[in-house]
Amino acid sequence: SYYLNYCGGAGVVNTIFKEKRFLFVFCLVAWLGVLLQLYLSMETSVTNDKPFTHGLVMYTGYFTVLTNIFVAVLLLLKLTGSHLSWSNDSLRGCATTAILLVGIVYHIVLKDIWEPQGWQWWADVILHYVTPILSLLYWLLFPGNKSFSIMEPVKWIVYPLIYIIYILIRGKVVGLYPYPFLDLTSISIEQFALNSLGILVVYVVIGGALVLIAKWVTKSKIS
Repeated sequence: SYYLNYCGGAGVVNTIFKEKRFLFVFCLVAWLGVLLQLYLSMETSVTNDKPFTHGLVMYTGYFTVLTNIFVAVLLLLKLTGSHLSWSNDSLRGCATTAILLVGIVYHIVLKDIWEPQGWQWWADVILHYVTPILSLLYWLLFPGNKSFSIMEPVKWIVYPLIYIIYILIRGKVVGLYPYPFLDLTSISIEQFALNSLGILVVYVVIGGALVLIAKWVTKSKIS
């Protein structure tokens, strides 16, 4: 009995150690992408004789950037022991769903409409591919306590919904829209609403899939 308890405890410690190492690398990569893109946005503004504020406005307009910041901040909080972090399954699920949406939409809709070069290519790959893949891997390898229901992603929808409202207001103020499928200077408000609804539906579907995967992984580990 003592031996079994000891081995079980050692297994938990080993799992935690592996998770910490994974999180450390993951956190570094996530922040590298976020900070590299910030630098490139500022550099582009200066090169085009525009103020730093212009670069910041452009930088903070993208769901990609905001979601990568969301993920990076949660990872940092997790590593520093904060309870408001990826130890919170609902926040983690929301962030993972959002970053997977980033990767999927970019790969299917956006990757062929521009060709990033140099450092911008590296930032592009990290933000749209590496961080989403690492997020999914973390979800699969360290599922934690996934006791929430299949309807949990309906709560997570608040995040992309707030973003849609944000870019509507931002677009009216600065006249800039970050994505062609959400650009009211080139599409009607009806098309904007339809595209937004499509994004929200895909988001919920991804979230639902993550919940089912987590339950399956957790069940498999227990059995």
